Amino acid sequence: IWAMRFLLFLACVRAQTDVDEQYVLDMLRAAVGAVPGLRESDLVVEACVPQEVRGKWTSTFNDAVETMMQKSRRTMQQGLTGVADSIIELVDGCECGELASLKRFKEQAARLRAFSTSRSVVNFDSRVEYEPMKTLVVGGVDLHSELNALLVGWKMNKGPQHTGVALQKFLQEFSEESVAESADSAQQPAVEVAVPAHVEQGSVSFWIQALNVAFNRMGDASKPVTSFCMTEDVAKRYSTLLEEGFQEMLKKTKRGMQRGLRLIAESTQALLQDLERCHAVPISVATRKFRSAIERLLVFATAKTVVNYGAQVEYEAMKGLKVGGIDIHKEVNLFLGAWMFKHGADEVGTGLQEFFWDFADAEDEGPAEAPVESPIYTMLRDAFAAASAQGDTTVPKTCFTAGVLNEFEAAVEGAIDHMLKKRSKTMQQGLKELADATVDLVGALPAECAQHSGVDRVFRGAKKIKVLTRKTVVDYGTHIEYEAMKSLRVGGIAMHSELNAFIAAWKLRSKEESGSPFGILMQKCSTIAGHDDL
Repeated sequence: IWAMRFLLFLACVRAQTDVDEQYVLDMLRAAVGAVPGLRESDLVVEACVPQEVRGKWTSTFNDAVETMMQKSRRTMQQGLTGVADSIIELVDGCECGELASLKRFKEQAARLRAFSTSRSVVNFDSRVEYEPMKTLVVGGVDLHSELNALLVGWKMNKGPQHTGVALQKFLQEFSEESVAESADSAQQPAVEVAVPAHVEQGSVSFWIQALNVAFNRMGDASKPVTSFCMTEDVAKRYSTLLEEGFQEMLKKTKRGMQRGLRLIAESTQALLQDLERCHAVPISVATRKFRSAIERLLVFATAKTVVNYGAQVEYEAMKGLKVGGIDIHKEVNLFLGAWMFKHGADEVGTGLQEFFWDFADAEDEGPAEAPVESPIYTMLRDAFAAASAQGDTTVPKTCFTAGVLNEFEAAVEGAIDHMLKKRSKTMQQGLKELADATVDLVGALPAECAQHSGVDRVFRGAKKIKVLTRKTVVDYGTHIEYEAMKSLRVGGIAMHSELNAFIAAWKLRSKEESGSPFGILMQKCSTIAGHDDL
């Protein structure tokens, strides 16, 4: 009898492995039909669920189930993530129009994914409570019976109707509940914090400094936020929304805490969008980490269990605050206190990073390791600093691509080789190549990087040399006067010693050390009268 039961079980497993495309269509129709208050199952037809999408879902979902069947905390987490991904991909692949049920499934799956990939899940604390064959709690939601029903329906081939309904009930546990105000919390007045006004807080320069501190602590020390993208409107809008979020939290109610967390997350998400005008921000590792953390915080701040106040938010006024099983009481106090009591940009930036770091992806265990600095970047950084008249901040390394730096290095090497031949014709050719390489380099920089005063001076000096070394205008008696080993005047300006200092540093010491001499040389070239038009 037991042998027959075992063979029957294997037959069911084989049957499930060979699930046909009609099964997936019927399963999805059953899931849609089980959504309370909606009648959209008739809209799920064969034409709107492509065959390749059904096949991909079968494979992905089955892999996730097999992973969970290994019955360890780690594989349960991985399997839940796989289930979430399979649902998101299935909905994205459907062409059934704007069905509210499918949209709801995708949102619920996204919340499931956020819970199953948060750092605290991987650390196996209160986010996942799992005992094989007994309990499974994820994000404060008891899923044991719902998940069992889904797994049994799938593994034992109980049919698409059973599996679809079980899937809908499982996903429903990750629904969003409205954040509409309750009557009691609506009457709570905002808490006013009497703090002396400070002109600088919330200004453009304040947020540039604060955000670069936060980005540095997230693994990007290049100071990618500049005045090019941090405008007065952006700074004012973020300051206002941040203030509103903190005022909600200072009501010291669970509902107010939820609304405040959501406001802070959404306003920071919008801020990152505004900052994308700065070339380095969208590609920054810190931006990726912030976006990941914001998405998780938004999930925790809108999940059904948040407003039930028993699982996602555990709050006791002045004592403790847990969100999604993560203790953030100290981090909130640090961030809120730095802002409300105007402790300065560095403290606000630190508070911002500490606050969002608690919601970072499980794989983000620390700041990214700093890359080895390119010697040509170092050379250019020092050159622009030496040419600057305003003491501008360093031009970030994110302004330069490896290809641009390599092309500049090769062109300068060739230019110096021609100049070292010590003839008038080769000196002209070398100066022209040096000017061309510099003009091309600056032309390849993003707009916000080219605004640096040192970059502008180097660019103007290179343009003047480029004009003067054109064959059609070169007059060795007027524009370029050269005597080997003795003197060099270009456009009436003596620059023999400056050029020698640059070449000696590049050839005899190191390319990194040639930056300042190059900046001084180009700054002097920028003082040549006229010859501005290319």
